[in-house]
Amino acid sequence: MTHHVSLSADQRDLFKSLLIRGNTIILLASILALGFFALSMAATACHYERQLAAEARV
Repeated sequence: MTHHVSLSADQRDLFKSLLIRGNTIILLASILALGFFALSMAATACHYERQLAAEARV
């Protein structure tokens, strides 16, 4: 048996705004994480490129 909880219009609006804010924070955190991942991959690629250049000189 399910109980339907009726929310007032103000409570519904608050709930929606909290959901939207939560989703926005998750989206921004994901973008930041992907950015840091891309930067670390670029740094790793530069490191290996320098290492290969040093080995080629030897």
